[in-house]
Amino acid sequence: MQERIAQAKRKNARVQERPAQVKRKNARVQERIAQVKCKNARVQERIAQVKRKNARVQERIAQVKRKNARVQERPAQVKCKNARVQERIAQAKCKNARVQERIAQVKRKNARVQERIALAKCKNAQVQERSAQV
Repeated sequence: MQERIAQAKRKNARVQERPAQVKRKNARVQERIAQVKCKNARVQERIAQVKRKNARVQERIAQVKRKNARVQERPAQVKCKNARVQERIAQAKCKNARVQERIAQVKRKNARVQERIALAKCKNAQVQERSAQV
């Protein structure tokens, strides 16, 4: 009889420990969600920076095009200079393409971060469900 009482006490101690384990695991999951959200905020800021830079590049292209239009109105001796302006437009377009690619990369990375947040939320929900069952 004493042994059965001791067994029951040990089992009860394990059962009592389970909610604490779930709470600790949930705290770790919450911390991970916070980290991912923080990283996502940094990614969003980087996207904003890249977009601002892209806007400046677009403005520069517009300036170069306006300048090129003025050059077209000048006499033929300025055609050499116009070629240099065209080269700068080409360089700006190339740089803009790289900026666009960077935006795409950042968006893909952000999508992966969002997926990880969703997975973490799902896992947290499972932990909460198990905690509720206990």
